Amino acid sequence: MTKSFRGKSSGWLILAAIGAPVIAAILIYKGTSTALVADAGLAVNTLAAMILLFAASSAISQGWFGFALSSRNRYSLSRLQMGIWSAVVLGLLLSAAEWNLFVTGAPGPLSIAIPGPLLAALGISVFSGVAAPGALAIREAASSGATQLQIDSANARIDSAKPEPKAEQGNRNDQSDVVADRQVIANKNIAHASWRDFFTGEELANAGLIDLAKVQQALFSAVVISVYFVGAFGAFKSGVRITTLPELGDDAVRLLAISSAGYLAYKVVPKGPGPQS
Repeated sequence: MTKSFRGKSSGWLILAAIGAPVIAAILIYKGTSTALVADAGLAVNTLAAMILLFAASSAISQGWFGFALSSRNRYSLSRLQMGIWSAVVLGLLLSAAEWNLFVTGAPGPLSIAIPGPLLAALGISVFSGVAAPGALAIREAASSGATQLQIDSANARIDSAKPEPKAEQGNRNDQSDVVADRQVIANKNIAHASWRDFFTGEELANAGLIDLAKVQQALFSAVVISVYFVGAFGAFKSGVRITTLPELGDDAVRLLAISSAGYLAYKVVPKGPGPQS
């Protein structure tokens, strides 16, 4: 993707992110008679928050999901979750404020409480995003140096999982995806980042293999975020001021906390020495 195309793409995305809340405000205003229309405004506001993330990513990095890239040129599941939670809560806050301003006409449209469990879920996502690189740094410091055989083996596993035409396979020594000084891997450049990074291992011993801790974290988070977001529809009741965002169950927060703890702990645990030369 050329730099000029990325610039045009991000420009359109920014315009869309600015225009979406205006459309959402109109929908919410029209929602005085139909709650379904107001719910559509909530969806548009949440989409606008995601578009802002995409626009920033497109302008700075080589893709819409650049906000999820780590310093090792790999996509980070914890950073992705932090971005999605931020978009959901921002969309809810903006929609509730627009409802209070345009529909109920109550003063202080932003006087909206955020329930404790929802703040806890946000805190868990932020903590995971901040702690994940630290956990990998601890593992990196405690690991042994990487051998060329280990690096070649890791790249072979990654290559075998790619849906690459056989005609393009062959000698890929100059196109190896991952590099490593010790056991924690990194991509050579951003172009090698793949959606598979969200679900595969981060060490030479499990590169290209499914990381169950990541899969569990992704599934639990997807269920909690989806159920919470869908449950938020219907919060708009004609003439009723919104004073607090929808509640998030305590059990859901506990599930997120346990899943995140396992996700972070597994990063520190050695995955094995890998093949030796």
